[in-house]
Parts: sequence; C-alpha cells; structure tokens
Amino acid sequence: MAEKFKKLIKHDNELALVIDKAVLKKLNIDDNTKLEISLENNGIFITIAGAIKTISNKDLERSGKKIMDKYAPVFEKLAKI
Repeated sequence: MAEKFKKLIKHDNELALVIDKAVLKKLNIDDNTKLEISLENNGIFITIAGAIKTISNKDLERSGKKIMDKYAPVFEKLAKI
C-alpha cells in the first residue's frame, strides 16, 4: 500500500512530489501522462489531464442558486400547469 503522507524532495531550485510506482501503475500514469494541478481551499489536487472531474457540493449549490435566481418566474409558471 502507498504511503499516506509524503515529503517534498528538493529538485534543483524546486520541490518534487514522488508518487509510488504502485499508484502510477494503478492509474496508468507514465512519464508522458499530462497532469493538471489545481488548488482548492487548503489542498492541492492532481488529476490526469482530460479526466472526468467532480464538482464540489459548494460549487453545485452555487450553480443551482444561479439557475433558480435566473429562471424562478419560469419555474413558478411551470408549477402552475
């Protein structure tokens, strides 16, 4: 099983995160795989480029509120039909 906690390793003037071979194999990641890095709240998220992304509950709620605010009159009319 892969380690839960990792240390960053100095690489030239940068820091590198080493990913266990078992994890790379399970995710089918090699040295040609493009990865996306995003920051959210207090975390770093690494995903395979082009992979299906999930949406957070907060983002989902925000999107739902925008739709409800924009289309409330339409929804009210539909509810009366």
